[in-house]
Amino acid sequence: MIIADSNMSMSSRRHYSQKVSSGMVAAGSSGNSFSFGMSQARSSLSQKESYFSNSSDSPDRKYDDMFLMMPLYNRSGRLNVPDDSSKTDLAGEESPEGTEALTPAYNKASLVSMRQNVSFSYTEITRKVYMSLLDFIQSLSFRGMFHDTDSLSCNSVSDTSSSDKASKTLSITNQISPTVWTVRTRYSSTYEEKESTSFSTTGTVKTADGRELNFNLDMTMSRRYMEEHSIEFVSSFDTVLTDPLVINLRCNPVSISDKSFSFDIDCDGKDETIAQMNPESGFLALDKNSDGIINDGSELFGTKTGNGFSELAEYDSDGNGWIDENDEVYDQLKVWVKDENGKDKLLSLKEANVGAICLGSSKTTFHVTDDDNNLKAKVRSSGMYLHEDGSAGSV
Repeated sequence: MIIADSNMSMSSRRHYSQKVSSGMVAAGSSGNSFSFGMSQARSSLSQKESYFSNSSDSPDRKYDDMFLMMPLYNRSGRLNVPDDSSKTDLAGEESPEGTEALTPAYNKASLVSMRQNVSFSYTEITRKVYMSLLDFIQSLSFRGMFHDTDSLSCNSVSDTSSSDKASKTLSITNQISPTVWTVRTRYSSTYEEKESTSFSTTGTVKTADGRELNFNLDMTMSRRYMEEHSIEFVSSFDTVLTDPLVINLRCNPVSISDKSFSFDIDCDGKDETIAQMNPESGFLALDKNSDGIINDGSELFGTKTGNGFSELAEYDSDGNGWIDENDEVYDQLKVWVKDENGKDKLLSLKEANVGAICLGSSKTTFHVTDDDNNLKAKVRSSGMYLHEDGSAGSV
C-alpha cells in the first residue's frame, strides 16, 4: 500500500491516582478501660494527561504535530506534601492558589520525578504515624486514673544509723506482681494506585491506486493496585503501686524473700499477690478491730493515699512530729511479720524495740528486683525512728 495523502487526528488520555491513608487504634484495660484512636497523614495524588494532534493536509505538518505534542504540557499541584489533595492536570490548567507550578522539560523524566516524590511522601507518612504512635504510648500517663500526686512514687532506703545493730523502718511500695495495664495497639496503612490510559485515532487516507480509506481505532488500558499493612502489638505498664510502711527489725535495708502470699492490700475486696519479706522485716500495722489479724490494707499505713507517713501523722495527738509513748496509738501499733513458714506474728513496738517514729521523710527511689531483674517492690521515701537505746533506724 502506498499512501498518497492523509488527514488524521490522534488523542490520548491518562489518569493516574495514588491514595495513602494511615491510622492507629489503642485500647487498654485493667479494672478501668480506655480507648484511643488516631487517623492522620492522608495523602492523595490525582494526575491527568491529555494529548491531541490534528494534522493538516501537509505531510510535513502532520509529523511535527505528533512529536511536538508530547513534551509540551504543564503540571500543577504539589506532589510531595502529606495531607495534600491537589490535582495534577497535564493538560495545562493553571496552578491552584498556594501550590507550585512545575513545567518539566520532558515527559518521561517528569513522571519519574513525580513517582520519586510520591514515594518519599509515602515514606514520610508511615514514619510520622509510627512516631506519633510511639509518642502517644510513651506519654500516656496512667496516674491520672488513680491518685496523681508525688506521694504515689515509691520509697527507698537511707541508712543514718551509727549503730550496726540498729533496726530499720522503711516505707516501701511492695507488690511482687503489681497491677498491670495492658494496652493493645493496632497500626494500619493502606496504599492504593490506579491508572488508566486511552488512545484513539481517526482519519482518512488516500492510496496511490485511488482508494479512500476511513479508519477509527480506540484502545484502553487500565490497572489497579492496593496493598494494606497492619501491625498489632501489646504493651504492659505498671499502675501506681500501694505504699505500706515497713519496719526492718534486724536487717538493713528491707529484705524481700522469694516467696509471696495473697492479701487485699488496696482494700478493693480482691486479694493481690504480695512479695513476702524475710522475718527480719515487717509491716507497720494497726489492728483496728482488735481481732489479732491484719485483715486488709486498711490496717496498714499508706495503702489508701500512697503516703504512709501522712496517714501515720493523723495519730500524732501531741503534735510533736513523732509517734511516741505520749501518743495513744503507740500501744496499739504492731509490726506484722511472717516467719519462714509463712505464719503471722504481731509484735508490739516495745517488742520490736521501736521507741519513737519520726513523721518526717525525704524522697528517695529504689527498685527491689530478683535475679532476673523482675520487680518485687519499689522503695519511695525514707525517714527515721529511734530505738530505746537512742540509736537511729531509717523509715
